Amino acid sequence: MTPFRYILILTLIVAFFGNIVIAAEKNSAMPPPNLAEYPASSSPVDFKKEIWPLLQKYCHQCHGPEKQKGGLRLDRKESALSGGDSGASIIPGESGASRIIHLMVGVEDEIMPPKGERVKKEEISLLRGWIDQGANWPDEFRGGEQKKNDHWSFRAPVKPQVPEVQGNSWVSNPIDAFVLARLEREQIQPSPAAEKSTLLRRLSLDLTGLPPSQKEIETYLGDHSAEAYERLVDRLLASPHFGEQWARHWLDLARYADSDGYEKDFDRPHAWRWRDWVIDSINEDQPFDQFTQEQIAGDLLPEANLEQKVATGFHRNSLLNREGGVDIEEDRTKIVVDRVSTVGTVWLGLTVGCAECHSHKYDPISQKEFYQLYAYFNGTDDRDIKAPLKKERQQILNKEDELTMAKKKYATSTPEFEEWAKSVAGLEQIWHIPAQEDYELPTFGANNGANLYPQEDGSFLVTGMVENKTHYIMMLNTRLHGITGIRVEAMTDEMLPKLGPGWAANGNFLLNELHVESAPLKALNELKTNRISSVSADYSQHGFAITNAIDGDFENGGWAIDMPHLPMHGVDRAAVFILEEAIDHPEGTRLKVNLVQHRGESHTLGRVRVSYTTAEPSRLKKQAVPGRIRAIAEKAAADRTLDEQVELKRYWQATFQPDAKELVEISKALAESPGIK
Repeated sequence: MTPFRYILILTLIVAFFGNIVIAAEKNSAMPPPNLAEYPASSSPVDFKKEIWPLLQKYCHQCHGPEKQKGGLRLDRKESALSGGDSGASIIPGESGASRIIHLMVGVEDEIMPPKGERVKKEEISLLRGWIDQGANWPDEFRGGEQKKNDHWSFRAPVKPQVPEVQGNSWVSNPIDAFVLARLEREQIQPSPAAEKSTLLRRLSLDLTGLPPSQKEIETYLGDHSAEAYERLVDRLLASPHFGEQWARHWLDLARYADSDGYEKDFDRPHAWRWRDWVIDSINEDQPFDQFTQEQIAGDLLPEANLEQKVATGFHRNSLLNREGGVDIEEDRTKIVVDRVSTVGTVWLGLTVGCAECHSHKYDPISQKEFYQLYAYFNGTDDRDIKAPLKKERQQILNKEDELTMAKKKYATSTPEFEEWAKSVAGLEQIWHIPAQEDYELPTFGANNGANLYPQEDGSFLVTGMVENKTHYIMMLNTRLHGITGIRVEAMTDEMLPKLGPGWAANGNFLLNELHVESAPLKALNELKTNRISSVSADYSQHGFAITNAIDGDFENGGWAIDMPHLPMHGVDRAAVFILEEAIDHPEGTRLKVNLVQHRGESHTLGRVRVSYTTAEPSRLKKQAVPGRIRAIAEKAAADRTLDEQVELKRYWQATFQPDAKELVEISKALAESPGIK
């Protein structure tokens, strides 16, 4: 770049910021206009002679029959009084509250009209007087009817009249009459009927996408009756391959795929379940209105069954970015926009994407309407469910019955167990679980391709590249004063192998190190290490004690929770880290907790929750208990559900009696029960 260009760019920058300063000075020196300077006319105002010409002169160019910026139209009575995207602009009897006056005067940030001649003071007084006098709008100025869009998707289907033709003997159904009418108009003779073998091949390929089988060839060619063709059609329509062939078109519209897209393109191992629902729906000749309702909102139907919930998998076909460092909320927003656009394309026959950014005078949907539909999908919460096929469900129900019996047998209580539960319930309530908005998003996250998705209970579910070595980086802005300890909960989840709490095939994880840094809230680049003096856990695997997680060695050792006698884990675990010195900054603290996992091979935490306390360190030694276990223990034995009682007792035995025979048996039963919920 030449010196001249450097000088030019510098000059432009200085001029730009200079203008900002000058504008700021002018704005600060000029108070906003006072409506009292524009008093309403006290004389009767004539709409025809005084108001209509003003609207034509200043408003109709942007808010008339050709354009309706902001959704506002001021050439029609009903439209003008109902307002635009920002609400009512004309409030009869209240000119001081009418937005049209505010915009013309300049009370708000913008002024109307934005270009050209400004509305004169006396004209604003007339408009105010007209509004205060009731905004009378004579019927002769009602304006034309709202222009109806002639888009094909808005036209009601009309059954056409079957044309009359000369060669009636060639016509075997009404569709033939339309074909023959065109042929006769073009003076073309119909082609002779194809041979039966040719018809069979064409029809089979058209309806099933497959060539006819040898058996079908023999059946059709051997049928010399007048109904042979109709019977062939019926057989092909009844074929399961009919749904496979014709579902392809719907799968394309619904952007179906077996992977996420984007650079990593992770597999979606269960996407086929919705695909098969589509195939079955077509084979069962499901009515289109039902087909529509179940895909858009099947889970909201009264007493929705499993298949209706599976149908809403239509919305899960969006691209999904599970790469490391992705802004989760940004990606979620993209998915919601995609769902709106797809529904518009598939069911409305409209490309609604333009309205995401602005209303367009040629489009039949406004930006406001786009975000009204967006709001519907923005309230959804994606959840994975177990959805076995119909033929598997009875077998699963039998397994569920067996599991229920095993749970009832296992859930028996003992005085020793209840005494322990009482001691857990009596623990002090000292832990602060941050709200999601307290975390720095998207700064909060993980590296090496893992993503952490916020859950309602303050925990994070990890997905993405979980097989890699990774760090979970928890960046928290907090007003807590005197933080003395940190609790890490490794939590179970249905998404995890053997229910977790880790991503390893057996549900284990390996936390190599926990590293803490902090700084005053506004000192973003002054993070300093906070030493950990001691640590305790409710359970540690032999050779992988919790103390390994604070020895400063990021590569070797660490905390793990394997239990040698259990075929699965599926038990929440907790560890408490006590700081050498309390963290306390008067204006608040920026806190960084780094969970280092260097093992790889999927030995990463699957669901994790970090909480904080300001209690005296001496009160923390017995606090290494998962929050969900404590919540169950607080209930009286008679008030616990069967599942809660099993979870509580199983935690107790897995922690203090890992060799108990009944623990091994119930764990095996839980592992072998797939469930249908």
